[in-house]
Amino acid sequence: MKKKIKLLRIINTLNPRDGGPANAIINNSIELSKKGFDIEILTNDTLKSNYVRHNNKIKIINLGPAIGNYGFNLKQIFWLYKYKDHYDKFFLHGIWEFKNILARIFLKNRYY
Repeated sequence: MKKKIKLLRIINTLNPRDGGPANAIINNSIELSKKGFDIEILTNDTLKSNYVRHNNKIKIINLGPAIGNYGFNLKQIFWLYKYKDHYDKFFLHGIWEFKNILARIFLKNRYY
């Protein structure tokens, strides 16, 4: 049996108010899960945020709120360090944000 590739997508927010990337990421993740990928999405949204209607194909991990415009989040630092080996690849959505520094430090050549 072929092992599922486990992907973690990291985005500041899934709030549709912030534009199209959130919707595209959700729709694309659902389609990737149909192709056999195991998809999870890590955000800086608050724990109670529910921008995505219940979907059993993807898991949403909300660790917010973040501090400032660049998405600085201490919880995200510790969470990513702890769980980085649970994923095969990482997709970062958005540039000039704190998560990109974390990827450079923790994820080496496993992120896009």
